[in-house]
Amino acid sequence: MISGIIISSFLWLLIISIIIYIHKNKTLFHQVNDSYKTISIVIACKNEAKNIETLINSLANLQYPKELYEIIFVDDNSDDDTFEILYSYNLKVFKSTNHGKKAALQTGINNSSFDWIALTDADCIVHQLWLKYINYFIHKNNKTNMFIGYSPELYSETVTHPSHFRLSTAEFRYFKQIAIAINYAATTIIGLPFSCTGRNLVFEKQSFYKVGGFEGLYHYQSGDDKLLLKRFKEKRKNITYLPYPPVYTIPVAKALLQAQNTRRFSKFKMSSILWQLGLIMIGLLFLGVFIEIFINFNRSIYFFLFSVFSYVVYVWIGFKLHGEKFKCIYILFSIYFPYYLAYQMINSHFKRWRWK
Repeated sequence: MISGIIISSFLWLLIISIIIYIHKNKTLFHQVNDSYKTISIVIACKNEAKNIETLINSLANLQYPKELYEIIFVDDNSDDDTFEILYSYNLKVFKSTNHGKKAALQTGINNSSFDWIALTDADCIVHQLWLKYINYFIHKNNKTNMFIGYSPELYSETVTHPSHFRLSTAEFRYFKQIAIAINYAATTIIGLPFSCTGRNLVFEKQSFYKVGGFEGLYHYQSGDDKLLLKRFKEKRKNITYLPYPPVYTIPVAKALLQAQNTRRFSKFKMSSILWQLGLIMIGLLFLGVFIEIFINFNRSIYFFLFSVFSYVVYVWIGFKLHGEKFKCIYILFSIYFPYYLAYQMINSHFKRWRWK
């Protein structure tokens, strides 16, 4: 009963915060801004020969004054034809002298010309209005130093298998991407950003250097996004969420999915001690809600159902924030997802992974 009350109260705090945020930005699509910021797009690439041309084509469609943005690619010691493909397009390309994505990004940023940095990945597709929305958010939040963007997998029902099981599996993979983004959004909106994705991350270059950039972080295999966010938080920089437009990432093959999950959820260890303790407490509360039903069903079932209702509303309003369509099957996924999340975070501590 107590667990249910605590969880429901916390969820409604997040729900109300998201609703207020949506209301504050409801005029976004009607806003026209004639003042443009200068933006450097920086992309680190490693063995992305099969994906890089898709990204280049999407970047070519960006609607933004050409003289006010630049695109910088940095090859992270690829073994394939990534560098040759980039060079053939006559793009601004550098080779990283160190190994690792963080060193490659640092090289790109060091060679950038403009005031704002927008990061994305080589296996992504950017929206043609991506920079215009970034520009709008910079102007609307003129004291913000970093913007956490939204980057789900590119998903289409037309490419899923017809059987019910496979469709549900694909649906859950899609749901998971948005549900994680909702957590990033909600925690950022209340001023306690938990994590972010480097596929759509924007920050002021001056602030990047003030917090130390990626220097001293090269030895970490992953976590360029989360570790940079942590540095911005520690230096008390202002951080805002940017829910649209999405920067889509091309889904990895099924054989690589488990390694990708392990890598992403292992970033939990990079969180601050406060966040680690907080998430453990939230996990125990969700477990407590479930256990309380068995201890006293008649007394606890109503609090359990209200907790479930609260979480479904939280996810639904998060879908609305990101302009995504909420389906009935997502109600079932909402009930299951908190336990799935807790399992993956624990599991990532005991499994090794290799990525590229």
